[in-house]
Amino acid sequence: MKDYFGENDLEGKDIDKIDELKKQLIDKEMEIRHLREKLKCEIEKREQSESALKEIKNVAEIILSSIPDSVCYIDASGRWIYANEAIMRNLELDKNYKGKTNEELGKANEFLKQTYSYFDHCHNRAWESRSILREEDSIPQKDGSVKIFDTVKVPFFNKDKSGNGILIVARNITTQKEAELRLKQSEERYKRLVDVMPEAIYVLDENGKNIFSNKAGARLAGVDNPKQLIGMDYRRFLSKDYHEISQEKFSKLTSNKINKTIRLERKFVTINGDLIDVECNCIKYKFEDKDAILIVVRDVTEKKKNEELKIWVEEKTKQLNEIVEYDKVKTEFFSNISHELKTPVNVIFSAIQIVEMILNEHKCKNKCTTGKYIYTMKQNCYRLTRLINNILDISKIDSGYCKLIMQNVDIVNLIESITLSVVEYAKSKEISIIFDTDVEEKIMAVDVDKIERIILNLLSNAIKFTDKEGNILVSIKNEDNHIVISVKDDGIGIPEEKQKNIFERFIQVDKSLSRNNEGSGIGLSLVKSLVEIHEGSIRVKSNLGKGSEFIIKIPVANINNEESEVKYTDVNIERISLEFSDIYFN
Repeated sequence: MKDYFGENDLEGKDIDKIDELKKQLIDKEMEIRHLREKLKCEIEKREQSESALKEIKNVAEIILSSIPDSVCYIDASGRWIYANEAIMRNLELDKNYKGKTNEELGKANEFLKQTYSYFDHCHNRAWESRSILREEDSIPQKDGSVKIFDTVKVPFFNKDKSGNGILIVARNITTQKEAELRLKQSEERYKRLVDVMPEAIYVLDENGKNIFSNKAGARLAGVDNPKQLIGMDYRRFLSKDYHEISQEKFSKLTSNKINKTIRLERKFVTINGDLIDVECNCIKYKFEDKDAILIVVRDVTEKKKNEELKIWVEEKTKQLNEIVEYDKVKTEFFSNISHELKTPVNVIFSAIQIVEMILNEHKCKNKCTTGKYIYTMKQNCYRLTRLINNILDISKIDSGYCKLIMQNVDIVNLIESITLSVVEYAKSKEISIIFDTDVEEKIMAVDVDKIERIILNLLSNAIKFTDKEGNILVSIKNEDNHIVISVKDDGIGIPEEKQKNIFERFIQVDKSLSRNNEGSGIGLSLVKSLVEIHEGSIRVKSNLGKGSEFIIKIPVANINNEESEVKYTDVNIERISLEFSDIYFN
């Protein structure tokens, strides 16, 4: 029984151990099952997290691709990791940009090569600063324009403080910059406009103190700088007679009782105490976000003077019209009387010629004496005819009826022939005439008759005022597109005070009763008019006691469609007698 019970005890112990092992096994199995469930949940959670993270990444990429700002990420070695669509468009990147450096991208795009090189410098500055760097960057465009970007560069670092990469966000602010530039330009234009305005501008605060004025305002007040007027009361610049009424107007403006422009006329008092008549336009408006009174002041002193002047001008215009009408009547009178005189002079001259013919055919005891009288009568007929012709020509020129008959002639030959035709005439007064030219031939269009009148008149004057054994030089020079004709003498000359008026009508150098030569004082005036209708000019150079030189400058022109130029013949002897009729022979 003892052994039996002993065996039973051993078996009981084994059973307990087995049960314990079974229990432990079951617990382990439950624990493993629990771990499996937990691992499965964790795997599911991880998969969900990865899916969510992937979804977030996709959403982030969609967002970054859709925003207008340019976004990119570049690693610490300078290689591009990410770029959204905006920056890809702006920098002309293709899909193979990833992993490339700025240098490599610059080689692939020659136009933006310098831009990529500039980016390297920007990134280096961001790394050196080890903080967020904000700059304005410019990217050139192929159309010649430039895009401006507000760029933020954010460097990221690892836990060991080594560089990870740079996030770059750039916003296109070109339109904003252009608007700012336009606004700045507009402000500058406004400032310049205010500064250059002739009207004085003043801005007063609600207390009547000056807070702004332009340069014209400073000038009107009598100071150099507009800042000198700041803080001054407006009544300082008003005559005391206007203080009370002006204060009333100012109060109405500041209290909004009047919302329109007020126009006033006042006496303005400068810093120096001078009184100026002014016209003021006042209105309430905002100045630097505060209520203010804008006053535009115009100096009307000249306006009032002009009104007085206008009345005076109207009176003088009326008088001038009367003078013009009188001058017209006078011109018509001279023209009519010239025609009336010409007929009897021609009759007298014809009668003298007949008497000469009779004297030549018949012997006369007092032929010498009679011939002297006939010569005197002829000379005076020539003088009257010359005066009448000059008056008629002046009348024609004044009325615009003097027309040129232009012909292509050799001007050198023309002037030489006219000059040589007078040589013998000058010898009778023991005066030498010389002709000189630097050009042998020059074809140009002139009115031959008018040129003849001009040269003969100048030669006549030269002979008049040149003493015996004197010299007269007629010369021609070819200058560019002009011909210059000079008539120079070594006679008595012209006083300096007379030279300014020598070409005016009825002006004579010698007005004494004992003068040696007659003259009406219209010869040089006629010469000047004839030169000017040839579109030329005439001037005089003279020294008293040393002689005078008249210089004519005429532009060279030709008449088209002419087969050949006109050949000039010698001047008519009667023409010489006519033009030289004012010269006395001793």
